Amino acid sequence: MAEITKAKICVGNNSIELEGNENFVSKYLGHFEKFINSSSETKESFTPSDKSINHITPKQNIQTVVKGDKKIKRNVKSIEPEEFNISTSGDIPSLEDFLKQKSPGKAAGNIIPVIAYYLQVLKKSPYFTEGNIDFAYKALSIPERPVHIRQIIINKKNENLWFEESEDGLSWKLTRTGEIYVEEKLPTKKG
Repeated sequence: MAEITKAKICVGNNSIELEGNENFVSKYLGHFEKFINSSSETKESFTPSDKSINHITPKQNIQTVVKGDKKIKRNVKSIEPEEFNISTSGDIPSLEDFLKQKSPGKAAGNIIPVIAYYLQVLKKSPYFTEGNIDFAYKALSIPERPVHIRQIIINKKNENLWFEESEDGLSWKLTRTGEIYVEEKLPTKKG
């Protein structure tokens, strides 16, 4: 009876198990090795041996998005917070005060455009990132911080045309429709 070779590849919450003769497993393991080595840092060996199981656990879960003829790789498992000045400066209120004035409620789909407006209109940033949103939630201890910030932004882009993705696929812009939502639908509360 021929020896069976096994290999298990874990990427984030997903895993692929290969089982068969050594040539079969080596062939597909080589295919996945190229993908994983190009998208994450891994220290463990991909060399299968008879009756062995190799676990490959990269630090990040990378998603490849095809936009036109460009392939963009982005981290979808964790967002690295990107700091920005959230305190009062000149005539610009702090982000915390601005959120209180606009009172967007608890829904992330309403909070994110307010943070984006703060960055782009008040702070004159050309764009905002998912990391900026994550930072704002953490810095201000806003309850119910969303896990899938990108998906919320995409949903609001598709439903309400509030956002547009930048050319690099790594940042976002609040559209004029999004600005109108924050300016007119969330009127400033005095008090």
